[in-house]
Amino acid sequence: MTLEDCEIPSELRLTEDGAGFKAMLEIALPPFNLGTAAVALGLCRAAVAGTAAHLKSARFEHLGQSLGESLPTLRAQLAAMQIDTDGLAARIDDLVELETKAAAGEAAIAVTSAAMRACGGRHFPGT
Repeated sequence: MTLEDCEIPSELRLTEDGAGFKAMLEIALPPFNLGTAAVALGLCRAAVAGTAAHLKSARFEHLGQSLGESLPTLRAQLAAMQIDTDGLAARIDDLVELETKAAAGEAAIAVTSAAMRACGGRHFPGT
């Protein structure tokens, strides 16, 4: 967006001259950080749900059991994913903004990486 020949009357300014950066940090940045963390939480929840569904539905035909029933290590990975996701949700509820944004990114990477390991190549049928 480009504004040309635009004057804002002083009574309509959000801040005093020179205070825009401080306002950005205190007013604009916290909701952005919260939104970023919420997106990461949604990714984590989707990865947990998808992994749980895969572990219940994929079967070892020779054993007559699902992956989740047969492999306790996969159940442990799913539990760790859920713990990370619940921890992120708690941080978001507590609104620890800067810390939450950093933790959200780390949690999303950890949970989705674990989902990829637990589900193997399920979503890549051509490989």
